[in-house]
Amino acid sequence: MASVAAFAGALPGDLATPQATAPLPVLAAHGRLDPLISEQDIALTRAMLAAAGRRVTPFDEGVPHVVGNAGRLRLQIWLADRLAD
Repeated sequence: MASVAAFAGALPGDLATPQATAPLPVLAAHGRLDPLISEQDIALTRAMLAAAGRRVTPFDEGVPHVVGNAGRLRLQIWLADRLAD
């Protein structure tokens, strides 16, 4: 199944929300110590993805703008779940 894993990223707030044709799963991971992507930006991004019909799985960890160990483990579990679908 097609899926998207997004770490330390956000959509621009003025982006038009497309309508989904399928419930694409999205892992939207964020570091709570990220100096580049704010909590507000990631919340808006997750809301935009959900409004577009995406199945959003949020994941937050206490790291800066990097993928931490907990994020790598969460990604492995999330991908294994996607492959089992």
